[in-house]
Amino acid sequence: MIPVAVASSTTGLLWDSWPGEAALLASYDATTITSHVIMRYSVRGPYAESVGSTALPAGQTPLWLAGGELGLHGQDGRLLRLMLSSHSAVLVPETCLDALLRMRRYKEAWSACQSDEDWRLLAEASLRDLEFEIANRAFRRLKDAGMVRALEEAAEAENRSEAAGMAALCIGDHDLAEQAFLQSDRPAAALAMRSSLLQWPQALNLAASLAPEQVPQLAKQYAQQLEFT
Repeated sequence: MIPVAVASSTTGLLWDSWPGEAALLASYDATTITSHVIMRYSVRGPYAESVGSTALPAGQTPLWLAGGELGLHGQDGRLLRLMLSSHSAVLVPETCLDALLRMRRYKEAWSACQSDEDWRLLAEASLRDLEFEIANRAFRRLKDAGMVRALEEAAEAENRSEAAGMAALCIGDHDLAEQAFLQSDRPAAALAMRSSLLQWPQALNLAASLAPEQVPQLAKQYAQQLEFT
């Protein structure tokens, strides 16, 4: 189950029926409808995130949602259509890429990239959500051979927790990488990571439970490091 933070005044929910890379759920009350993207996989696990709010016309009741277009029923019996602000931003060149990334529409975001800065934004955002194919293509476009090799290894990981750990390591979030590795089938990868990064206090803490036989050697390496600092 993925918790979604909605306002206490919420009176209804609608799923966007349009197929996409991320599930979109809308929560609404009498005045506002809020869009939430829901991701099953990422470096931080499953999550939901608010991506925009749109004011509702007075007296209108939401009926359906498809591709960001909201169907409304008025008190006079008429049906109206309203585009959510999260989606209307895609139609504006200046906000298109940012809007697509917020909604996790990474395949569409590819065609909106126009500079190395754009490609890096796409590469890092898609990597955080374990979209390795898109991230790999973007890093190739940036000619970042090291990241391409790292992502190819992560994509071949035996389970998602290990893949998440490798992805978190790629973006430099070592604490998140450790958490993911410890939840995987290879918890020793967390110890290996801390040791390779010369993060001896964290390595010693992990070794105490994962590999007690390594504690003396790790303690020695830590002591040697302290001598030179």
